[in-house]
Amino acid sequence: MNKKPDRLEISETLRYALFGALFGAMFPLVGSVARVLLLKQAISITSLYQAQSTDPLLWVVDTAPLVLGLFAAYAGYKQDQVAKVNEELHQREIQLENNQATLERRVSERTAELETANQYNEQRAKQFESITQVSRVINQTQNLQDILPQITQVISQQFGYYHVGIFLIDARGDYAVLSAANSEGGQRMLDRSHKLRVGQVGIVGYVAESAKARIALDTGEDAIYFNNPDLLETRSEMALPLLQTDGRIIGILDIQSVEADAFNRENIEILTALADQVSVSISNSRLYEETQKNLIEAEMLYRRDLQSGWKKFTRTQRIAGIRRTGIKASIYTDPIDLPGADEVTRSGSAYSLHDKKSQTTIPVKLRGETIGMLSVKTDEERKWTRDEMDIVTAIVERAALSIENARLLAESRKIAEKERIVSEISAKVSSYTNRDNILQAAVTEIGRALPGAEVILQIQSNSQNDANTR
Repeated sequence: MNKKPDRLEISETLRYALFGALFGAMFPLVGSVARVLLLKQAISITSLYQAQSTDPLLWVVDTAPLVLGLFAAYAGYKQDQVAKVNEELHQREIQLENNQATLERRVSERTAELETANQYNEQRAKQFESITQVSRVINQTQNLQDILPQITQVISQQFGYYHVGIFLIDARGDYAVLSAANSEGGQRMLDRSHKLRVGQVGIVGYVAESAKARIALDTGEDAIYFNNPDLLETRSEMALPLLQTDGRIIGILDIQSVEADAFNRENIEILTALADQVSVSISNSRLYEETQKNLIEAEMLYRRDLQSGWKKFTRTQRIAGIRRTGIKASIYTDPIDLPGADEVTRSGSAYSLHDKKSQTTIPVKLRGETIGMLSVKTDEERKWTRDEMDIVTAIVERAALSIENARLLAESRKIAEKERIVSEISAKVSSYTNRDNILQAAVTEIGRALPGAEVILQIQSNSQNDANTR
């Protein structure tokens, strides 16, 4: 690029100088011819030379080729400078165009990268939203029968898979039983109690036995894939194991798509995380159900013990209730009929009667169990206010709780005393090694524990055993 402007500069300058010198050479020739003609001489080399030699004006004219050549050379130099500037401007224009094209290409590439990144971020945000939705479902619901269908619906909606099913391993570990599904085909499978034998049928059976994930990107080429007549649109399938913390498989998350190659690395990672959450949800729900069952059984056992304990308490204390009239209180041992007793027992709520006299019967409850009744009667007609009823109920509940604590304390002391007596008798009996002494000590200690009773301890003889066997 540097040599071309120099060559152009030399050629243009010489060309302009040559043209200027040739043009300037015409002036001395024309001047010499004109001078000869003015002198009325014949035109010849001699006359022309003589005119040039004798006329000083022609000497000045003879400098025209040099002067015009110099001026023309200067003009050619300027022309070369302009051409050089134009060439530089042209090169800069080309460079600017190249830079603009490069910049546009980079902007286009960057825009495409940003669009790809935005799509990826949107997809990841949607996937994380799916995890959040599943987590919300898990946190809001404890019942396993309600959680599983909601999870299948959320995964299907967020990822666009047409079938999502959850299988649970049965108690014996022989079958994977379909427990929830979102698709129409899955609902038909649920209606007929669809189940797959572990290790024998399809991808789900394989995962149920191996406890390892299995993906079929093209179900037509996967040898393990089971062609389910209820899910004929399936083109790709993924089954993920649902594992407990100890590694034991409890179920399978089965996901199917109408598109081939529907599962990429990002989807697999997100769905694996969802499978872990579903595993935790199933374990927590089962633990919750088992805990609720134990609580119900404990509550039933407690109520049974509470009723039997109070009945035993009233019998041993020989008391059926207390009656207070005015300032006098008396204990009675035989139950009496209280107004509305049957209704109070059946409904567990207060019964009121307003006539010439006002009478109210209130259930006495201890931890939800009715253990007695309180009857209040006045000789005048009146209606008990809500505050009065609340006060009476609160006092009765606290009294019942205090009596229950006293009863439990008395029973605990009685049990402790029984254990103490048994322990002492056992220690004394165990201190002997002779049979007669052991028998004598056992009879003596039992007689002390049961004052006034006759105690007989008899050892069965062999002859009696033989007689009993004949």
